[in-house]
Amino acid sequence: MSRPYAGNESCRFGVYRWGSPRRVLLGALLAATSAALTSYAHEHPNQSGVPNGGSSPSRWIEPCDGPPPSPERIAEVNRRPIREVIMDDRDEPWLQFGPYPWGVTEYDGTVEVFGDTVPHKLQIWYPALEEGEDVPVAIDGAPFPVIFFEHAGGSYYTWYDYQFSRLASHGIIVVSANHDGGWHGSPLWDRHRELFVVTIDLMAEWNDDPDSPFYASVDFDRLALSGHSHGAAALLAMQLYRPMTPDAEYEVKSVCLLAPCPPDPISSYLTLYAGMPPLQVIYGSRDSDGCVAWGQSIAVHEPGARSKHYAYVIGANHHVFDEGGSLTGATITREEAFRASAASMVAFHAWMLNGDESALPYLRGDLPLLEGPPEVRYQFHDVEHAVVDSCEALAPVHSVAIAGVPGQTFIN
Repeated sequence: MSRPYAGNESCRFGVYRWGSPRRVLLGALLAATSAALTSYAHEHPNQSGVPNGGSSPSRWIEPCDGPPPSPERIAEVNRRPIREVIMDDRDEPWLQFGPYPWGVTEYDGTVEVFGDTVPHKLQIWYPALEEGEDVPVAIDGAPFPVIFFEHAGGSYYTWYDYQFSRLASHGIIVVSANHDGGWHGSPLWDRHRELFVVTIDLMAEWNDDPDSPFYASVDFDRLALSGHSHGAAALLAMQLYRPMTPDAEYEVKSVCLLAPCPPDPISSYLTLYAGMPPLQVIYGSRDSDGCVAWGQSIAVHEPGARSKHYAYVIGANHHVFDEGGSLTGATITREEAFRASAASMVAFHAWMLNGDESALPYLRGDLPLLEGPPEVRYQFHDVEHAVVDSCEALAPVHSVAIAGVPGQTFIN
């Protein structure tokens, strides 16, 4: 039986039908870095002949905000068995499924944003009582931490099964929101930020509703934001919550970005992102997107995040991390990119959201996250920078940097 619920939205939940002007000098130095990265990238095209990087999202080559996939393409990708590429694990602890079966469900509603009524579509992965679609949420261990995610332009919100199923099995809820269909109007970035906000608010409503399948299942004291490419709108949304807005209701514990296209110029990072939560960035060496300089600079230079984990995936392009985007220029398979991104994301969030310190040796590089392909280079930072406040003596400083790959993307 289905039960009515207030509102005109609907959601498939099994039997339920739902409605529901400081640091000026450093800023100038980063601006100069941006220009240098742009110049280098256009003078050193990658192996496909496409210039790497660019200084402004207006120059996107492999567009962050490309057209949404066609209905036919969405249907083609979504017809694949849900575990088609999920069974190829080696003996790698952060690619193994965790103690919970994964569950997945979808929500299809509407919401008012900037005077417009726009679709509000979500896919929600969660620790469940049994594996499958629309199954009950697990009781043991609840409430669970939650990640709010936005997909890339040209991708789709249901195309990250490999990563999300693993996160759910480790006791983490993932709420993936669709930013196609009404979310690309003006002001664009504000709309993408607002999608995070309304989705967080909706999940909070469900968490407080005794008739909701997610009642008392979400721990909002363990909240993370994440996104792929244009999903870097998470950097805007995080500024609305603690620790960046001290009196906000919720605190963002961490931010994880796949091939990000940050909405802000490099010269603004020091002021806009100072004091931000811990950060993870996953990028590919074959990323030919025009905002690559901006995206990689947030991993290399970003001043506020402690801790910070950077995974540089050799051979990955911009969209190889999702199930249906372009593979132009990529020299690794989707399955290999899924392995690299999933191992990094699961280990990072297990530590940040579940407090699992057994992940730290893998994040720091003392133990390998992957035993097999692809090749991934890591940078980890969990301490403050050494501060030199006197010229009378040299301070011991150790800096770890990732070397660039000749003919591919310049790092630093």
